[in-house]
Formats: sequence, structure tokens, C-alpha cells
Amino acid sequence: MNAKLQELRARLYEVYDLNMSAAVLRWDQATYMPVGGAPARGRQLALLGRLAHERLVDPAMGRLLDDLEPWASKLPFESDEAALVRVTRREYEQAARVPAGFVSEVNEHAAMSFQAWTVARPKNDFASVRPVLEKTLDLSRRYANFFSGWENIADPLIDLSDYGMKASSVRAVFGELRNRLVPIVQAITSRPPADDSCLRQRRPRRPAARVRTRGHPRVRLRLRARPPGPHVPPVHDQVLARRRSHHDARARERHRRRAVRHAARVGPRDVRAGHPARLRGLAARERHVGRRAREPVAAVGEPGRP
Repeated sequence: MNAKLQELRARLYEVYDLNMSAAVLRWDQATYMPVGGAPARGRQLALLGRLAHERLVDPAMGRLLDDLEPWASKLPFESDEAALVRVTRREYEQAARVPAGFVSEVNEHAAMSFQAWTVARPKNDFASVRPVLEKTLDLSRRYANFFSGWENIADPLIDLSDYGMKASSVRAVFGELRNRLVPIVQAITSRPPADDSCLRQRRPRRPAARVRTRGHPRVRLRLRARPPGPHVPPVHDQVLARRRSHHDARARERHRRRAVRHAARVGPRDVRAGHPARLRGLAARERHVGRRAREPVAAVGEPGRP
């Protein structure tokens, strides 16, 4: 039975792959396909749908299920193998009642109706879509007529997507929901609307403060001045932000080149106060510090400073 089970899975993989290929074409039609490609896309979907249907209703599939059902009936009901045989039998019986030509017609009509809807929706043109919807309704009736013994014409259509459900059971479910939801909605709508003006206010904009960082290279940051509160970033976050801006790749490269030029100009460190190299280094440092001291520096978050 293991070989027959593997053969069943191989056949179902073919049906699944054909259906997924059709799904990719439908996705392409809804996203990237040009407007004039609907007729060709309809033919492609009709072909894939017919091929998948023919593989599912192949007589060899029925004989394979006949051989596997006695073996699967001895397995636990919740086992994967028993469920595979049971669900495949149900889908096989449903598909065997529907002709392959009808499956092709439905898939081609679905592609054309989607294209008509995308054109009519921006124009709010229901009249152009009405013939398409009428044909869709006619196809639904024709599909229901392939099955017999239904209480409502919608029963075969509901059973196709939700096995075991009927129009009567759906009506009972929605009737119970209506009895419970309608009083809740009436209780909510009978009260005056809540005051949500606080959610529609705008926070006043405040001037921005310009901050000049210390060190090399000079990095200008624009921080929005905010009132003290939970929205003000902590001081250490501001410091880390300045350090990240300061220690980027280009800043490190400029700092390295500056250090190389300074070492070549000053020479080796000498502790003697009168050494010419020592004097040149001290003079350069004093000029640099004096120039930075003359530059105005605004405090973080202080409004009105340049």
C-alpha cells in the first residue's frame, strides 16, 4: 500500500502544481499584466484549469482510491493517510460531476470579468459590468444543476468551499448572530458621540536649535527644541549621536592624515621646554584652542541661538 499511497501523492502534486500555476497567472493579471492581455490570459487559465480537472477525474485516480480505501478505513480517523484518502475521494466525486468544458468556460470567464471590473470600477460604471455579472450568475446555476438532491440552489456552491454547510445552516448561524449583535449596535448608536476633540489637536511647532559639536571634524546637528518631558532624549543619547556622527569613516581618515602631518612637522616628543619642536607644537596648540574659544557654541535645546 505504500507504493499506491506514493502514486496518489504524485498525482495530487500534479493537480496542485497546475492550480498553483494558474494562481500565479491570476496574480500577474491583478498586478502587472497589461489591459489588453485579458483574452490571452483567459485562454491560459482555461487550459490550466481543464488539465488540472482532467488529472483529478482520471479513471486511474478512481481505481487508486478504490484500492486504498479498505486499507485507510483501518487507520485512525485523524491520521494523515486516512484523511488524505478521505478528502481526495470527496474532491474526486465532486469534480467527476462537472464536465471539463464547463471548467474551461468558468476560468476564462473569470479572467474576462476581472478585467471588466477593473475598467468599470474607477468610472463607477455598473451598466458595463452587469452583463458579466449576469453570466456569472448563470454559470453558478449551471454548476448547481450538475448536482442533485439539494434543498437550496446555493447548497452545492457553499459545499464547494465549506464542506458540510448548507444554506439552511448558514441562515441559522447568521440568525443567531443577528439576535445578539443588533441589540449591541443599537445600544452603542443610541448614545451621544464621544468627545474626541483631544485626539484632533495639533502640537505647536517650536523653533529648532543649532548645535555645534566640539572636536574634529565639526558636525552641525539640528535638534528640535521640545519642552521637558518624556519626549526629550536623554543626555547620553545626544552624546552618542554626536560621537556616531564624529567617528564616521571619513572623519577617521581626516584625523589620521592630520596626525601624520603633525608628527612630521613636530618630530619626536621632547620634554625639554626650550626645544624648537616643543615650542612649535605648543604654539600650534594655542592657536587652535584660541580659534575654537572665539567660536560661539549653543547649548543643546536652547532656542533662538544660531
